[in-house]
Amino acid sequence: MRSMIAARALLVALALLVAAPASLAQDSWDGLQRVPSKRFDEMWLMTGADFASYRKVLLDPVEVSFKKNWERSVNRSGPSSARPRVTAAEADRIREWMAEDFEAALRKELTDAGYVLTDQPGPDVLRLTPVLMNVQVNAPDATGRASPMDVYTFKAGEATLALETRDSELGALLARVVDRRETEEYRWLQWANEVTNRVEFREVFERWSRTTVEGLLAMRMMPVMQADAPRE
Repeated sequence: MRSMIAARALLVALALLVAAPASLAQDSWDGLQRVPSKRFDEMWLMTGADFASYRKVLLDPVEVSFKKNWERSVNRSGPSSARPRVTAAEADRIREWMAEDFEAALRKELTDAGYVLTDQPGPDVLRLTPVLMNVQVNAPDATGRASPMDVYTFKAGEATLALETRDSELGALLARVVDRRETEEYRWLQWANEVTNRVEFREVFERWSRTTVEGLLAMRMMPVMQADAPRE
């Protein structure tokens, strides 16, 4: 079951990677209407969507995809003695901890807000499909180097969240958001490794999770969906 969900989420990610750049300039996307938002860069809603009855959430596995040519770019940077910087196995490791950390943050915010997490569809169950795309880790903690070398950076990296919300029984697409975030920029170069990268990205994931749940709660209070307030 989870493999089928993961496969669907991956298809969503690929579709978003292709469609998002063109769709961001349009007022509608897959039948959703674009609305101004104070929470996300871009937001689309189904006209007349009613979130009042949803009290449970079915959370799909988090899918992670890197920015195009990210691995090649990282491996070509720096002196030859530091290459290769990232192997396929190490890239998979980054995907693993990003998915793990974001899912943990989102689950915590949902449960703290009173949502019941479930793995079964139902009339009161929202289905959330989160995708982290265009991920860039500026200084990955890789082991496949010709010689050990400390790595320093001004910023851990960036990512874009694409999140779909559906009715879990009918499969109707209710909302979609896209939001790009960067990690905090340091005043001076900082030593980077997996621990520091995870700390910096975890802060981004926690902000996204809070924002997502705040948005769900706000929409649940509205009998019929209306446009969100302009982003501050």
